Amino acid sequence: MANADDENDEDLRPLTRRQKDGTLFFRAPEVVEELRRVLQRPVDDLVAKKRTVSSAVLVYVMRHLRPPRETKWFIELWEELRRRVSYMAYKQAEGLSPQRARDVSQAVCDWFREELFSETDKADVFEACFKKVIILRTLDEIRKVRRRDQIEKNDVEFQNDDGSYRDLVDAINLRNIGRSMPRGEAAAQLNRILSQLTPRERDAVLAVHGEGLAESSSDPNEITASSKLGISDRRIRKLLANAEKRASANEEE
Repeated sequence: MANADDENDEDLRPLTRRQKDGTLFFRAPEVVEELRRVLQRPVDDLVAKKRTVSSAVLVYVMRHLRPPRETKWFIELWEELRRRVSYMAYKQAEGLSPQRARDVSQAVCDWFREELFSETDKADVFEACFKKVIILRTLDEIRKVRRRDQIEKNDVEFQNDDGSYRDLVDAINLRNIGRSMPRGEAAAQLNRILSQLTPRERDAVLAVHGEGLAESSSDPNEITASSKLGISDRRIRKLLANAEKRASANEEE
């Protein structure tokens, strides 16, 4: 890139990071061609046309042409790259609440900055498959947010006198007398025990103790656990009894 502080150099820095199969990551041919064109352009021209420069090329510039001091042109190009990452992550997280989507976007941006300027070959992946890597990281952050929200939701429901999950914890022996379990601990134990139940036992437990449905009812119009699952009243009671036995056995272990 033509600049008083930088020397023109058409020799591209090689990618040295290896994929899971042992082969090296590589730049797409179109990225290589763009890089060779871009590196011949004055900095001012690059900044002026930054919206048309591919993300992989901007990554290369950020990694290998970083000046000793963060000059105006470098900051502008970084902000353009960061904006793209933030937008991609936010759009991917649109199924969450706006605040949670912003949290995800910020987490991905923080991770991206750390990886990009780590001065290791970990950032090679951004030059090889920028969009894919950002999307995969965003999905990881979305899963983290959902797990955290679920634990918090469970904790609130455990503390609620009329909360169905408090009844569920009682039913499978996950409460200590006189006090609630620590935050998140009950959720973890609950999930572990539910995973040990058969699918039908789990459905029965969640219907009765999770959704608060009656096991059975004399009212033919009432939705009960047995009617929801399409089984008899006797069968629902049997499933619940079996589930409690499994829970008790788990506690004894």
